[in-house]
Amino acid sequence: MSLIETTGDIWTYVPTHRIVIPTNQLGIMGAGLALAAKQKYPGIQTAYQHALHSMPDKGIPWMDERFADLVLAPTKRHWKDDSRIEDVADILLKLSKMQGGPYALPEMGCGLGRLTWGVTKGLYKVFEEVPTEWVVVHPCKNQ
Repeated sequence: MSLIETTGDIWTYVPTHRIVIPTNQLGIMGAGLALAAKQKYPGIQTAYQHALHSMPDKGIPWMDERFADLVLAPTKRHWKDDSRIEDVADILLKLSKMQGGPYALPEMGCGLGRLTWGVTKGLYKVFEEVPTEWVVVHPCKNQ
């Protein structure tokens, strides 16, 4: 399967794809897609923070059957931090090894992470040879 790129509202993929939500390793979901997820899925922030306390590696994707539409994936260590390119590369590699799907993800580390698509685009090559469908949903220009 190859990586598919499109532009639009990532939430329109909920009926058919699991949505990857960029987060931080503290579990604070106060802005961007993380805030939208917290508003759409009450209890997710508390569940994620609880899970983080028992996770030795805080930089791994998190899923919970109570929130089956979503995968939370940290691109920042602290919510105040900018995303680090090495952390984005690491989480994309971990995501690429996930089974199931299909999945839709945003430009990880961009936006509130302050990286640009031009810097991160090459990192998405990890999805080119995987059997699972991955769709990168670029934001509309007016978002």
